[in-house]
Amino acid sequence: MTVSRCFGAALLLALLAWPLGMLWVLSHEDYHPEPGTLDYYLGLSSLVRGVPLPADGDAPEYYGSTGDGPKQPVSMVTLQVPPEQASATLARLQAYLQTKGLQPTGPFKYEATDTATLQDWEYANPQRTEVVVLRQVVPAHPTAPTDGASRKVTFSVMHYD
Repeated sequence: MTVSRCFGAALLLALLAWPLGMLWVLSHEDYHPEPGTLDYYLGLSSLVRGVPLPADGDAPEYYGSTGDGPKQPVSMVTLQVPPEQASATLARLQAYLQTKGLQPTGPFKYEATDTATLQDWEYANPQRTEVVVLRQVVPAHPTAPTDGASRKVTFSVMHYD
């Protein structure tokens, strides 16, 4: 087989693989992909895949949805960090979103419940064709010291695309 035929065959396979991969992703309305999987690369936005991960935190949890009816498609990553790293993690995530051309759209939203404090920041590009919500959840009460777990602060980056 000549080099040009091998290249042509590889190109044909690549062209067929992309639509088949997208059909695979679209067949799952909601999915929780692991890094390195087909759903991770084809289903999650590059913005979510590129979110800087904290050095000391739990493994990130990824989520994607193709949307359904009024529900918009979304790519999301959730991170949990120790409370002492929350400020640095928030600053790093906000800086990352701004390097992607997204700007805060207004003041953050704040809600306190008996179990947690939630803060949401909305970011968008100037055309508002890309919207990202950055959420911080701080537990209201530390976990019991007998269970060996520490209180974690949760961050979620939700990219509505």
